Amino acid sequence: MPGLVECHTHTAFAGSRADEFRQKLNGIGYEEIAKKGGGINTTVTAVRSSSFEELVNIIKPRIDHFISQGITTLEIKSGYGLNFEMKESFYRLLTFLMKYPIDIIPTFLGAHTIPTEFRDNRRGYIDEILIR
Repeated sequence: MPGLVECHTHTAFAGSRADEFRQKLNGIGYEEIAKKGGGINTTVTAVRSSSFEELVNIIKPRIDHFISQGITTLEIKSGYGLNFEMKESFYRLLTFLMKYPIDIIPTFLGAHTIPTEFRDNRRGYIDEILIR
């Protein structure tokens, strides 16, 4: 029986940015949303403050949904913590989740934004990603 491959997902995150959708519909741009504390750093903060168990409880239903849709292979990005410690934690998390009946392919998406602690040192963040 053929299966479906979901080759690009952002499954492993915590928090919500749903409120930003309404703001965008009202003409507020991403830059302004980010300056007010929104944007991708909203979910970065939520991921960093979540325990391993909380992340499992958040992510497992999403994986179950993919399985229910006939997905047999699932790519999951692991970069939402935006630092080395969270990257390691996510690989442990995804390794744990690999026991479910779906092939999980982890990929690292670490440089999709600059974390707040590196806002004034972008090169330092790139070095953090590359060196570790």
